[in-house]
Amino acid sequence: MKKIILILLPIIFFSCGTKNESSITENEKELIKAELQSLMNQMIQNNEIGNLEKSIEPYLDYPEFISITNGEISNYNELRNAHEEYFEVLKSQEFSESTFSYTFLNNENVIVTWGCTALVEMKNEQKMKIEPYTATLIFKKVNDLWKIVYAHGSGVFVPIS
Repeated sequence: MKKIILILLPIIFFSCGTKNESSITENEKELIKAELQSLMNQMIQNNEIGNLEKSIEPYLDYPEFISITNGEISNYNELRNAHEEYFEVLKSQEFSESTFSYTFLNNENVIVTWGCTALVEMKNEQKMKIEPYTATLIFKKVNDLWKIVYAHGSGVFVPIS
C-alpha cells in the first residue's frame, strides 16, 4: 500500500497546480471574436458580389479540408469549383439578419456558427429566398492567419415569383 501511495503522491502533487493549456481569458476571446467577425464580414461581402478569389481565401487548401453543403461532401478543389460555377450564373445575392455564435476549443481553434437569410437573383432572372441558411465553420490559426478547415452549410431555398 505504501508503494502505491508513494507512486501516486508525485502524480497528484504535480497535476494539481498545472494550468489548462487550452484556457482562454475573456479578453482573448473578445479579440479572437473581433478578428473572426471581421473575416466573416469580408467573406460575406465577397460572396455577395461574387468575388471568387476573395470569398474562397479564408478556406485552407489542404488534403484534410471538408465542406458539406446541403448534404454534398466536397474537398477544397470541389468547393472552389462549386463556388466558381455558382458565381458564373449569379446576378446578385444579399445576406441579412446575420447572427454569429462562437465556441472556443482553444486559442487556435474556434467554431463559428452563422445564421442568416439571403435573397438571390440568378442571371436567368430566377429569384429565390434562402431562409434559413446556417453554416458551421471551424477556424484554425495557421501562420498567424485564421483559416477555415471545415465547413458545413445548409439552407432552405424558396423560389420567388
